[in-house]
Amino acid sequence: MRVDAASGQVTQRVPLPTRCVAQLSVGRDAVSAGELTLAGQRQRVWRIDPQSGALSTIAQLGADTSLGGVAVTDAGVWTQKVTPDRGEATRTNASTGQAEGTVLETDAVLIGDHGDGVWFRRAEPPTIAQRDAATGAVRTETPVPNVRSAAVGATGAWFQQAIEGSLTITIGRIDPASGAIGPTFSFEGVGPDRTGLPFLGELSADDSGAWLVYQGRLYHYVVAAPPPSTTK
Repeated sequence: MRVDAASGQVTQRVPLPTRCVAQLSVGRDAVSAGELTLAGQRQRVWRIDPQSGALSTIAQLGADTSLGGVAVTDAGVWTQKVTPDRGEATRTNASTGQAEGTVLETDAVLIGDHGDGVWFRRAEPPTIAQRDAATGAVRTETPVPNVRSAAVGATGAWFQQAIEGSLTITIGRIDPASGAIGPTFSFEGVGPDRTGLPFLGELSADDSGAWLVYQGRLYHYVVAAPPPSTTK
């Protein structure tokens, strides 16, 4: 469903042939949605035309394959397929529905995209990596220990860190050009939960920075604009 950002009114609804959507990604030329794993049924991934609402299937996973994530970039729709010993992300042309390239990312999760970059969170060692959406080449690789969640927007990849035995939660940003971390912000959360971690928030990112929903409150982290240059 599409919601007008100014009025809050629903302007379009597109029915999906599933009972539960597990993954969703939005780009300029397409919306991608993947369904939750259901017993005895293969997971499917759809492409939705944002103008007409037309729906097309771009992937149907095999019995031993699960959906790691979906992302929409300027270069197409990405679908990550995961098996017990292999992980790969396939780029599909948003207009033709044809597969155009595959990137191997074993032991990693597709976390998001922006423009012509697609991002993955690797497990061992804990790293957030950015790849070129057209070629699949690695652009940046940033070690991020104890990362619990991540989101991608125009300002880069944002992450949420926490360790067992501490209630401290750290929110940080990875610069998309350099891969450097900064700025970061830490606060004391509530908990611990059954795993020994603080209760975590829901993190998302947009063109201005990041948003965090935590314990009934909404926080907005804004990336400050660089100071204007001066000439003599």
